[in-house]
Amino acid sequence: MNRILLFAAVSAVALADTNPSPSGNRTTPPTINAVSPRGVARGTTVEMTIEGLNLAKARNIFFDAPGVKGKIVRVKELPDLPDIRFGANGGISTIDLGPLPPRNQVTVEVEVSPEAVIGPVNFRLQNDLGTSPEGRFLIEPYYGESPDKEPNNTPEQAFETYLPTILVGEISKPGDTDYFKIKAKAGEQLVFENGGMMLGSSLQPVVSIVREDDSVIAEFGKDGGTDTTWFAHKFDKDGTYYIRVSDYQESGKTGHTYRIKVGNFPVVSSVFPLGVQKGKTAQLKLAGYELGAASAQVKGDPTDGMEDAIRFRAPTDDGPTFNQVKLAVGTDPELLSTGNNTAVATAQSISVPATINGIVQKHAENYFRFHGAKGQKFVFEVNARRLGSELDSLIEVLDAKGSPIEVATVRPVGKQTRFFATTTRPAAGFASRVGQASK
Repeated sequence: MNRILLFAAVSAVALADTNPSPSGNRTTPPTINAVSPRGVARGTTVEMTIEGLNLAKARNIFFDAPGVKGKIVRVKELPDLPDIRFGANGGISTIDLGPLPPRNQVTVEVEVSPEAVIGPVNFRLQNDLGTSPEGRFLIEPYYGESPDKEPNNTPEQAFETYLPTILVGEISKPGDTDYFKIKAKAGEQLVFENGGMMLGSSLQPVVSIVREDDSVIAEFGKDGGTDTTWFAHKFDKDGTYYIRVSDYQESGKTGHTYRIKVGNFPVVSSVFPLGVQKGKTAQLKLAGYELGAASAQVKGDPTDGMEDAIRFRAPTDDGPTFNQVKLAVGTDPELLSTGNNTAVATAQSISVPATINGIVQKHAENYFRFHGAKGQKFVFEVNARRLGSELDSLIEVLDAKGSPIEVATVRPVGKQTRFFATTTRPAAGFASRVGQASK
């Protein structure tokens, strides 16, 4: 009897040593942490390395864009990283989460067709544990890359580049700036597209066009906004110039990356209206660079398996735009705001249900008048930021005299709004007010 108990005790110790963590192993699905390279030119085949957790025995890779194929070449295990986690008080956390899952590197041979569409591509890896979250890279034109070769913090140290190109770098420490040297001709317009934002970069870039004497001609992103996604500059004189990249917050760290295309290529920055009725054809007004035409037609047929949206690339003489815009597709009639409905007295009469497309000018409001019956329920939904608009919307539902029905006041910040309102008394008319929320 004593021998049996001793054997059991020794076995228990041996099992405890193989799993020293009292909480057991972590439950971690396949996870993607890093992708390299982040951009692949059309018509090329590259080896892409994907690093993450629990990626062993990866057997498949799936892409969400046509013209892209991949074959897994090899999978290897990487050394563990230090497991340092911080608690709510800023100190090192003492909560035991179990041993770290294994780190792996998956090498994939990625082939991109010459006809593949320029823009972001999402992908997932699959192994015996399941399917990973999405990773992302960019399909790009066949431009050369201009790397961030330090030191390049002054015009004298600038990396000389030839257009068109892709500026690739990182603002790695506070106060860091990167200079690139270019030559431009009078009347030449350069278009810029910041792919780093599409890849989840934490950098808020400030991009400056600088003369040889270091004086600034133009600056984009100096207000910390989103105007460094797409922008353009036209030069008035032949000469040597510099492109300077810095951080709006004057910080710097790993992850403050940029990937900026520079050249003469078509980009659409905005469209109007923002949607089209399902099955109908709408004429869009376009704004952007190197478009050729200021309008385009689109039909309300949802794409990419989406039920209520279209991803649209405007056609140009040089092919479709490098970027795509998202348009809403609805079943209700599409109406246009007259633009003269800036007061209760001049409210635009509409029939519901309807989708109203309008442009809110600075310091202006749009009013719409509709009829409601007692007990009738109305649903109001703003769709602006989801479709690329910068409108920070405010909606109020007013009674026939223009007094607010306060339960229907909504002031969103950075997101669309949907709410319900029920009339509590019969009325000849109700008005809704759409405007810009005060900052």
